[in-house]
Amino acid sequence: MIRLCVLTTLYPNSVNRRHGIFVHTRLKQLIASGQVSARVIAPVPWFPVSSKRFGRYAEWAKVPRKEVIDGIEIDHPRYLVIPKVGMLLTPLFLALAFLKAVWSCRREIDVLDAHYYYPDGVAAALVKKWLKKPLVISARGTDINVIAGMKGSGAMVRWASRIAKRSIAVSQSLADTMQRRGLCDDRIAVLRNGVDRGVFKPTEGFIWPHSEKGLKLLSVGNLTELKGHRYMIEALVQIPEASLVIVGHGEEQASLEALAKELGVQARLTFLPPVPQEALAAIYTAADLFILASSREGWPNVLLESLACNTQVISTDVGGVSEILSVPEHGGLIPERSAKGITQAVTAAKEYVGIDQQAYVESFTWDHVVREQARLYQEVVRS
Repeated sequence: MIRLCVLTTLYPNSVNRRHGIFVHTRLKQLIASGQVSARVIAPVPWFPVSSKRFGRYAEWAKVPRKEVIDGIEIDHPRYLVIPKVGMLLTPLFLALAFLKAVWSCRREIDVLDAHYYYPDGVAAALVKKWLKKPLVISARGTDINVIAGMKGSGAMVRWASRIAKRSIAVSQSLADTMQRRGLCDDRIAVLRNGVDRGVFKPTEGFIWPHSEKGLKLLSVGNLTELKGHRYMIEALVQIPEASLVIVGHGEEQASLEALAKELGVQARLTFLPPVPQEALAAIYTAADLFILASSREGWPNVLLESLACNTQVISTDVGGVSEILSVPEHGGLIPERSAKGITQAVTAAKEYVGIDQQAYVESFTWDHVVREQARLYQEVVRS
């Protein structure tokens, strides 16, 4: 059995259960296969005060130093983050937090497994230098699409790709971008995320907060500009028979609520806070159509989760989206990232609402991913 040490800041904790949930899901599936064991080091930024008035900074302070989620042991050491000016120093501070947490168990590690190339992967590359353990780094999206294109951080990402034995991309599109950014292309493997069919399946229990007769639209994601929720709200003006539920939280909620009021669609819009995956499956099932209007993505699991619950999807053509939505029956592409583009895509997708997606989604389960992932770790250990 291969003994993994997972190094990442992108991991759930008892304060934020959905943060990096896809990393936890993949690891859980790997452990269930019986081919690996794992310990997780998931640092959080240091902050001294847990008062609510400090917002997300206070949430960091509430995260326990150690915890167990789904039987997986997780350490949450603290590392220093200097806002704005400290971006290039963060990998070093993060590496010191990683190293302190793993030093006592360093002889029980076969592979260092890092997620998110910057700062996590760069920090893990420093740890690899100190511990002399093989390293695998998984790229996720923004770390390559944005950060790797910057001058200083991009140079560090390229250095880390030379230190790592293998790099993993969650879509072919992301792998292509990694090559264009100058990462070691002969070490890149494409391993897409799967969907947990034990959780995401047609599930009853959620009562839609608006009229059941109209078109029920859904979006799930952080309330940031990246996710494009404002375009969905603007599209409600052009789709008078539709209502929209948005699941997520973030800095844009107040401005989005103000926009809905200004446009006169607030009665057809509901915001829900993040919910556990089991509850999310019921929300997907209750909707007619799921919308993803992101400006960038790696491999958006929300599309597969929605399809697994038999809910049709539309999405902007970013990241690995076109690798999921290859034919209209299994989802449509939004022609442009705007209210007009969303309206056009919703109109086109109406005829496919209600189509059974179960057979199609079976091609995206975790079985294949786990087999290939375990094989990659075995190759790394042997080399």
